[in-house]
Amino acid sequence: MSEPPVSTPEQEQARAERQLERMQDAAREAAALTASARTPDGAGTVVVGAGGAVLSIDVRADADAASLGTALVSAISAASADVARRGAALLAERTGVDITERVLAAQVLAGDPVAVGLAEDREAAGGPRATEEPGDVDWLSDDPR
Repeated sequence: MSEPPVSTPEQEQARAERQLERMQDAAREAAALTASARTPDGAGTVVVGAGGAVLSIDVRADADAASLGTALVSAISAASADVARRGAALLAERTGVDITERVLAAQVLAGDPVAVGLAEDREAAGGPRATEEPGDVDWLSDDPR
């Protein structure tokens, strides 16, 4: 039985540089992600960027001021959660570093209804459970448990 080939230091350095380049590309793409969400009554629309930064809020002139604040906060939360999920998927696609389950678990713990629905769908399909308590996760490990 033959032994696997041994990499030279130059090959390992080149491999590390390629991985770093992929991660930097993914970070640039993730920083440019945006998501929009509309209030349930359609009175307002928000656009959120990476990290949850609110980029714009558009409100119809006839919007009900009494309920608009709560509705806009909900829309901002929904758009922020969408950007986080898409950023995690982008990172996994570009670098092989998959944090999507951890992002989903955090959103489930925060009570995000979309994340709860996604987690329930994954569990029903036999996927991993996305409802760990924060202390149950070793964030530096490849193993989500």
